[in-house]
Amino acid sequence: MPIYFVQHGVAVPEEIDSNRPLSADGRREVEAVAAHLQKVGVSVKKICHSGKTRAKETAQILAGQIGDGNLYEVPGIEPQ
Repeated sequence: MPIYFVQHGVAVPEEIDSNRPLSADGRREVEAVAAHLQKVGVSVKKICHSGKTRAKETAQILAGQIGDGNLYEVPGIEPQ
């Protein structure tokens, strides 16, 4: 079973939004990666993410392209 690790896209600076959602550039970059993965036939059964806003948004984009739409937040996987 292959496991893919994907880093979230570029987030807005903390000074602009302390939740640090994806920036417009970050969203475009994740959408491009998701489109490429779909094009080459990658599909996944489970997409997990940390509780960070940018990680969840990245997971949502990926789930819409290569997943079944279901997301799983996993406590404790964010960086320390």
